[in-house]
Amino acid sequence: MITLALQSLFLMGLAFTAAVLVHRRPAALQRLLWLSVFAVLAVLPFLVSLPKPVSVSAPAMIAPIVVDVTAAAESPRDWMFTLWAAGCLLLLLRIALGLAAIAWRTAQAETSPFRIPGARVLLSRHIDAPFTWGIFRHTVLLPAEAVNWSEDRLRSTLVHESVHVNRFDALFRLGSQVLCALYWPNLLVWLAAGKLHAAMEQSCDDAVLETGIAARDYATHLLDVSRAASLGDVAAGTVAMAGAAQLEARLRSILDGSRHRAPLSRAATAAAALAALAVLAPVGVTRLTAQNSGAAMVSGTVADASGGRVPKALVTLAETKTGKMEAVYSAEDGSYLFKTVPAGEYTLQVRKSGFALYVDGQPMRLKGGDAATFDVVLRVGQISEMMEIVGTRVTPAPPAQNTGAPQRIRVGGNVQAAKVRKMVRPAYPDTAKARGVEGPVLLRAVITREGDIASLDLLNSTADAELAAAAIEAVKQWKYETTLLNGNPVEVITQITINYTLSK
Repeated sequence: MITLALQSLFLMGLAFTAAVLVHRRPAALQRLLWLSVFAVLAVLPFLVSLPKPVSVSAPAMIAPIVVDVTAAAESPRDWMFTLWAAGCLLLLLRIALGLAAIAWRTAQAETSPFRIPGARVLLSRHIDAPFTWGIFRHTVLLPAEAVNWSEDRLRSTLVHESVHVNRFDALFRLGSQVLCALYWPNLLVWLAAGKLHAAMEQSCDDAVLETGIAARDYATHLLDVSRAASLGDVAAGTVAMAGAAQLEARLRSILDGSRHRAPLSRAATAAAALAALAVLAPVGVTRLTAQNSGAAMVSGTVADASGGRVPKALVTLAETKTGKMEAVYSAEDGSYLFKTVPAGEYTLQVRKSGFALYVDGQPMRLKGGDAATFDVVLRVGQISEMMEIVGTRVTPAPPAQNTGAPQRIRVGGNVQAAKVRKMVRPAYPDTAKARGVEGPVLLRAVITREGDIASLDLLNSTADAELAAAAIEAVKQWKYETTLLNGNPVEVITQITINYTLSK
């Protein structure tokens, strides 16, 4: 959600910059600009990147240790989502009530003698100014007094509303209001919606003046209509001819003889479409990255034996040759996604508390541009396992004397693996919880022959710095039992994963 908000702010910055550049251009071009912006806003949630995989290096030398650090109580991120959802629902309810009110006025309206191609024109005693609305059917509502208007005033009104009908402005207006509800914390989106409505009205004004109606006469008609108007912009999904919010700017535009009023040509429309793509490209570039530079994508779902989806499972890809690793969490629906995986051979592993470790026995070979899908089914982990092997006792050889610097080796052979005898649980910093930060912190530790931590390295540089610092501070205090290889104490290297998660 935070990522979407930042992306929308970036988009609005580009939009208002472009609006300054076309300020003196025809209103039809400004309308197309703002329509393009709202079209990008509509698809933006589908372009925002999912949680990024973290890259690590250095393989684990003994079985990795995974510690879950879950924030107790409710996270601020949950409150943020609840607040956004409440505001969104209230605004959508307001739109629905506005549409219901307009539908009631339409049901009470009477047939008029006036005609506009592609729309029905009705007379209503419940409105004071003309407006156009309709989702599936265009409807133009005129005040009942319109039958007594002068011919010039009636003509300019019908031309104005017919332009709205031909350009589907009522539908676009409703769409912009719905997007305002979805992006309601972003005030720039609301300002953009106002700019779009103003551009719609001014472009219709330009179309009326292009028919030969004198600018002063049309300005007088518009002013007379606005004086009687009471509905204004209250109704959702409507484009009112005499909305009070843009009246002064529209009158100045109508009386400005130096303004360009010609409609957009096909070439200009194509150029505007290319400009919209230029706006969209920076937002969607993260999506395209996965398909370039020889990268592959790996996705799938994590489920249990009953078919239920498993969220918050740690999914890792380990390259078989270099040991380089990437890791992501499965989402609430059990899905996971690695967007940019370099070409190579990988082994997939999935860890989740309460389930047995899943390891794909068949390494996957990925080439640039591949989009592989691997669905994982986890088995319930066993509490304990015991196996007894009976053999003939033999006298062990005396241990060899160990001289010189300790040797760090890969664990193998007759080994007694290190066990943690003192584990300090990492803290979850309050400031990190307030920022809604979570994710894995992967560490590489060297365990000395005495069981102490000799060195500790952070493997995933993309981990949050505050979470990483808290994890390192705690793990430094861990104590292990001595690791024995063929009876001799040795130093070993292990990988430790600290999973920071926020409870719902």
